[in-house]
Amino acid sequence: GACFEGTWRASDVKVDKLKEYAPQDKELHRIVDGLADLAKEYPDGYFRVKHWGRYSHSGYTGFDVELPCEQEDELEYDSPEYKALQIKLNADENVLVRLARDFMDWIYRTLKKEWDDLNADEQVDESIRANEYEFFQDGTRA
Repeated sequence: GACFEGTWRASDVKVDKLKEYAPQDKELHRIVDGLADLAKEYPDGYFRVKHWGRYSHSGYTGFDVELPCEQEDELEYDSPEYKALQIKLNADENVLVRLARDFMDWIYRTLKKEWDDLNADEQVDESIRANEYEFFQDGTRA
């Protein structure tokens, strides 16, 4: 798997740059569009993500998310509107975390595909021929 540590700020979202990187990648575009939607709704939003545990994949990360919302300060605590807003903020926080983890998984799949392509029999054979490697019968390089 793959994961990352760092800080994401809504104000730093550069949709065009990410889409330019992989113009045909629908999964990356879905992730980027989701992040952009949240960035528009919460322009001061951010999260910090830290890796924990032994494994390096998206499930072994913890998030500290802040989605500042002016409306929250205007509502009376414990009112139905306040409770509804809390439910929405929680849902949006979950979406943000899911998108970040989806991006980690996208990174892993992209790296794995590149690794598999570079290590395919055809690529290895081409490299051996291009570099004119020779081998002994036991498989060691001459």
